[in-house]
Amino acid sequence: MTSLEQTRKLLEEIGPQLNVQGILEVAEDQWALVYEEQLIVEISHEADRKCLTFGVELGEPAPEKQLETYQSMLAYSALGDRTGGVRIALESPYGCLVQILDLFTEDLDGVTLATAIDNFVDTARTWRELLASGGISLSEIEETDEIGPEAGIRV
Repeated sequence: MTSLEQTRKLLEEIGPQLNVQGILEVAEDQWALVYEEQLIVEISHEADRKCLTFGVELGEPAPEKQLETYQSMLAYSALGDRTGGVRIALESPYGCLVQILDLFTEDLDGVTLATAIDNFVDTARTWRELLASGGISLSEIEETDEIGPEAGIRV
């Protein structure tokens, strides 16, 4: 069984465990997990890298907190060893922030995949709440030993 076939099978198996409205296969190697509150996690199978890449839009900071939020997200992304590999990027200049995670497919099982997805979504919800309140400051990240929401992904 190929890695792509295995991923498809695992998503079908864990689907009922995830609190999603639906899992849509949008391309042969891409899925969208549709949650409530307009939260959609995109998953891409990258055969050449032997990984799944998760992505979710987080939102945009208030203009007056934009610079500090961007700086905070850069600092957070540099701490991949403490965040489980979660990183934050900009969709476009001054655009939406996007949370990203690569999960390697070698020896991937349903429990690990479901746990990674659940933790990824929990982290995204926390970031979305902070962005909805205006933005994120470095002091908010530095005040915790956990380095931000949920300290990233734990599998």
